[in-house]
Amino acid sequence: MLHVASRWEAERGMSRPIRHVVISVTDPDLPPAALPRDPNRLDVLELKFHDIEPFGGDEAPLGFRRMTPADADAVWAFVWRHLPSVEAIVAHCEQGVSRSAAIGAAVAEALGHDPTPLLRGRSPNPYVYRLLRESLARGASGE
Repeated sequence: MLHVASRWEAERGMSRPIRHVVISVTDPDLPPAALPRDPNRLDVLELKFHDIEPFGGDEAPLGFRRMTPADADAVWAFVWRHLPSVEAIVAHCEQGVSRSAAIGAAVAEALGHDPTPLLRGRSPNPYVYRLLRESLARGASGE
C-alpha cells in the first residue's frame, strides 16, 4: 500500500496501526517533519531538496537544491530494504502534490501497480520522477 501525503498529513500520523516506513521530503531551509511517535513506523528516510526542475542547464538556481541521482538511489535502497516487512510506504513532501507524488508514482510502477489513484489532484514533479526511473534502470532494482 502506497500513500502520498503533505507534511501536515504526515505530521498527524497514520490513521490505521500498520507497519510502515516514511520517505520524508522537506525543503532544505526548513526543519525536518515532526512525525509523531509511532511504534508501527519502522524507519524514515529524510531527504532535503526543493520542488524545482532544470531550466536550461544542470545547475540549480543559486540558493536552491534539486533532487540528485544519489537521492534517487537512496529512495530505492530504502524501499527495497523495507518492502518485505511493511504494509505501507508513505511519501510526503511539503504540500503533498509534486515531489511525493513523483516518488509515489515511480514506486507504484516499480511494484507493478497503477499509480493513477495516488495521483488524483496531484502534479508529479517530472524531474524527480525521471531521476527515480533512471536510478531504477541503472540497477537500483533491489535484487
